[in-house]
Amino acid sequence: ISDSPGLVGTLSPDLFMYMDQLRIIAFDGTQIGGTIPTEIGQLQFLTFIVFSDSLISGQIPSEIALCESLDSLAMSNALITGTLPTELANAYELNNLELQKNEL
Repeated sequence: ISDSPGLVGTLSPDLFMYMDQLRIIAFDGTQIGGTIPTEIGQLQFLTFIVFSDSLISGQIPSEIALCESLDSLAMSNALITGTLPTELANAYELNNLELQKNEL
């Protein structure tokens, strides 16, 4: 769904509860906003999360580190605030972390 500026809304926790086999979340270049639900941690097979150039806001939930296969977390130029969750240090598969142009 990348680069769809007409896509507007927020992320519902229900989206993550029933998509446990999901491998990629890419809402970059969209008008998707709101916070990242903690339920994202239920997606064990998730490898790529891309929210760059979106309206995603708030803190990165610590539960994101529960995504055991996470290789890339890209949230540059969004509205992310706070500090990085210390749990990300345990995300051993994480090779790419892009958080530029946020309020961290």
